[in-house]
Amino acid sequence: ETERDIENISVSLEKKNNEMEKEKENLKEAKKKLEEANAYIALNDNDSDLLATITKAKEIEGQLKALKNKETNAKNLVEITKKDVVLKEGQKNDFDQKYISIKDEEKREEDELSELNKERDSILDGVLPEGIERELEDIQTQMIKEEAFKSLEERRKELRDGEACPLCGALHHPYSDEAFIKEHNAETSRLASEIERLKALKNGLGIVDKKIKEKERSLNDIKQKAISIQGALELKKQELSASKEKKENY
Repeated sequence: ETERDIENISVSLEKKNNEMEKEKENLKEAKKKLEEANAYIALNDNDSDLLATITKAKEIEGQLKALKNKETNAKNLVEITKKDVVLKEGQKNDFDQKYISIKDEEKREEDELSELNKERDSILDGVLPEGIERELEDIQTQMIKEEAFKSLEERRKELRDGEACPLCGALHHPYSDEAFIKEHNAETSRLASEIERLKALKNGLGIVDKKIKEKERSLNDIKQKAISIQGALELKKQELSASKEKKENY
C-alpha cells in the first residue's frame, strides 16, 4: 500500500511538472520578447509601446521566478510527504507487531491460569478448602485421643483379670486385650496417614493458590499493557491516514 501511495504521489508530481513545463515555454517566449525589446530600446529610447512591452516582460520574468520557487517548494513537500508516509507506515507496522505479540502473551497467560485452576479443582476434588481444614482438625483431635490411649499401654500390660485396676478398681480389663491394642495401633497408623494426606492437600492447595494469584496479577498487567499498545496503534493509524490525505492534495 505504501508503494502504491508513493507511486500516486509520483504521478501527481509528474502532472505538476508538465504544467510547469508549459508555463516555462510561455515564459521563455516572454523572455525572448524581453531581450528583443531591450535591444530595440537601446536604439529607440522614446518608444512608449516598447516601454509597455518591456514592463510586461519584466512582470512575466518575475512570475517565472515565482513559478520556479513554487516548483522547488512543491518538490520538497512531495519528498517530505513521501518520507512521512513511509515513516508513519513503519511506525504503524511496529505497533501492529507489538499488539500481536502482547495478545499472544495474554493468551498464553490465560491458558496457564486455566491449567492452574484445573489443578486446584483436582486437588479439591469437589471439596471446599474449608472442608479440608475441618477434616484435618477432626482427625488431629482423634489422633490426640489415640495417643492418650497409647500412653497408658505400659500400665495396661500390668493388668491381670481378677485383679483390681489401680485406677478404677475393675476386675475385668477389656482394654488390655492384645487384639484390642492391635486394633488401636492400626487406627493410630490410619489416622497418621490421613493427617499426612490432608496436610499434603492443604500445602498443595496453598502453593497452587499462590501461583494463581501471581498469574492473575501478571495477566492483569499484560491486559493493561495491551490496552495501552492498542491506543498507541490507533493513534498511529490516524497519523498515517492524515499523511496519506495530505500527500493527495499535492
